[in-house]
Amino acid sequence: MGKKRPDFDDIKSYEEFEQYKWNRGDLVEICRAHGLLFVGTEKKLRKVIEAYYNGEKIPPRRNWYTNPILSTFVNENGVMVSLCTVLLVIALILCTVGIMNIVRDLDDLYYVPHLAFGGVLLVLALLGFSVDKTVAVFLSFHPICGDKKFTREEVDEQANAAVNIGYEGVLLAPDMVIGVTAGVCAVAYEDIASVMVKRKERFETHKNQRWRNRDYFVYDIVLKTRKGKKVVISRSEKKPDSAVKMIYKHCLTKNPQVCFLIEDQQVTHGEAIKSAVGYAVTRGFLTGTTVSEEVKKGFLRVHFLMAIDSILGSLVVSGGLILILTFFGITWLSIVGIVVLLVLLTFPFFMFMNLFTLISLTRKNDLDFYVAEICQTYDNGYSLSGLPDIRFGFIRKMRPKSGPNIGDRVILARVEDRFSLISYDLR
Repeated sequence: MGKKRPDFDDIKSYEEFEQYKWNRGDLVEICRAHGLLFVGTEKKLRKVIEAYYNGEKIPPRRNWYTNPILSTFVNENGVMVSLCTVLLVIALILCTVGIMNIVRDLDDLYYVPHLAFGGVLLVLALLGFSVDKTVAVFLSFHPICGDKKFTREEVDEQANAAVNIGYEGVLLAPDMVIGVTAGVCAVAYEDIASVMVKRKERFETHKNQRWRNRDYFVYDIVLKTRKGKKVVISRSEKKPDSAVKMIYKHCLTKNPQVCFLIEDQQVTHGEAIKSAVGYAVTRGFLTGTTVSEEVKKGFLRVHFLMAIDSILGSLVVSGGLILILTFFGITWLSIVGIVVLLVLLTFPFFMFMNLFTLISLTRKNDLDFYVAEICQTYDNGYSLSGLPDIRFGFIRKMRPKSGPNIGDRVILARVEDRFSLISYDLR
């Protein structure tokens, strides 16, 4: 067996440091904890540590913060900023040349290559900036604040004296809540009017051989200030139940007027909801059932009417825009006119497709009805046993005169990936 490895701070020289085995993860943690450059290969990190023992401190690329959590965020993101910037500049040049050719009234096809390649590069650059969180890194140079503004130095000083609650970079500092999400943000306790959690559905595709598509939720912890400004201090796939309660209780000791709000948004559709309902069925919280033909027809009638209303609304909007553009002299037989027309007709097309999909599902009888139990009531919705984090609502025309109470049974109906409560009279 090798020698027992001591703590890094107990090692006196680089020669002694090299006597022990360190993997890249260990090197990253050492550099991060001591305010050194921590992004790079293992060989590069060893050079940084060697310089540290020789009295030279090599700081992170963006030496904006001394706090490890804040420094980690701004240095682990924005790696592709140089490449994306070059792509953006080339894209803007190509698009500018293409637009100038249109203005100069050259051959119709002369500007197409410039706009085509420029548009593709522009999309790639913007995607790179988004995925790499480059914009969030730039925002971190001037921290996002609530009503009261703080300098980067003030936020850094507070972060070094803060309590880390162990949830996605949320720090409870002496005078402010600090978070790392779309950039470093800080909100003074005295500014906070409410704390709440918002859930959003996300969809992504992977190349993994076992599965390609994934539907999931992300949770935002949102602080609302007295002037109505909303600041997202954390965003994660991990449920923030205990974290948000900890934040609220700590804020309450500093500002007794802080409120804890329940998200007022009903969730009625989405693949993530469909997956959650299926899981609740397998665990026995929901039970499949049948309903009368009258109830089934009433449920489908509502969705058909909603689909037709969407088609009519989209046709009115698109038709109105076409008339306005015609009034301003757009030539519909030109390349630009055809592209604009196709864009305007896209929304009505999808609304028609939605109606055809609904008809197809109805013919296949692809409907589900479940018996569920109310576990929580809100002003505009209900949570069900096995689905406590999802809020469902009644279809207005099928809502009972007196709403159900906790413990009452209801019927949850599904068509495609849309769910509604349609009745609770199960006699």
